[in-house]
Amino acid sequence: MDENERSSQETQGSSLNDRFTSFADSVNDAMAQWWMFALSVALVMVWLVVGVGVHYQDSWQNWLWDTSTILSFWLEILLLAAANRADKQNRRMSEDLRRHILKIEAFEQMQLLSHPAASPSDVSESSQATAQDWEKA
Repeated sequence: MDENERSSQETQGSSLNDRFTSFADSVNDAMAQWWMFALSVALVMVWLVVGVGVHYQDSWQNWLWDTSTILSFWLEILLLAAANRADKQNRRMSEDLRRHILKIEAFEQMQLLSHPAASPSDVSESSQATAQDWEKA
């Protein structure tokens, strides 16, 4: 497989992944709305009313059970995908924050070592004055 084919497949794969991500996020957002709960209650009411007309036959019950099982399976996959993405993003942000804090602590240690007679308040004032220096470190 040459590079053009490989990059074409990667582009298609990322496009498909982006579409799935967008769809999963949309479903996740929709499931958290009040109107989705109202819709589910309305569907159960319709199911109950139809049950009277068909005398609550087994096939009538199976229709709801099968449909709800399939929809629950799909929703679990979509909601899990959205939750996993949120978890990864939270981990990434926590790691970035931790690295940022470590850089600040290292900069403050450098300030203390370069000014051994300085008090901690002097160091924090000087660290504010030279905040750009730690970004370069």
